[in-house]
Amino acid sequence: MAKRRTHETEIYALNRAVAVLSREGAALSALPWSAAVRTLRTRLRMTQAQLARRAGVPQPQIARIESGRGGVRMDTLQRVFSAMFCDALVLPLPRRDLDAVVDERLRASARRRAASGLRSLAHERHAPAQDMAMHLVRFEEQRLRLKDSPLDWDELA
Repeated sequence: MAKRRTHETEIYALNRAVAVLSREGAALSALPWSAAVRTLRTRLRMTQAQLARRAGVPQPQIARIESGRGGVRMDTLQRVFSAMFCDALVLPLPRRDLDAVVDERLRASARRRAASGLRSLAHERHAPAQDMAMHLVRFEEQRLRLKDSPLDWDELA
């Protein structure tokens, strides 16, 4: 039951974030961190020095964040946003359909494993027919679909 409650809490938090972003924060969510910090700070009529004091970071660091120069740690951004009465929200935005990515990896893994088996047969001078090779690939693909084990991610990033 605790796991379900945690899941419901996460869904509630995401729904709340979406509701907030759909209002005033929608414009901010499309901005890079540097512009979001600068926009919020000026909206709150804070100087960089005031924000730096509230966030517990040096003022030059606020200037670097706002200019977009160099990297910034997530915990620092959280403190800066918290000092401006905001929460930093990081959400993954998949660039591709994840099921399609898994299918691609599954097919590639099946082909590689089948090719390994076919090479073993070739070394023993038992070269299988082409249709047998395709059958072996399909069999390996189905076997991988049934297993809930990790796929090969070492090649073809």
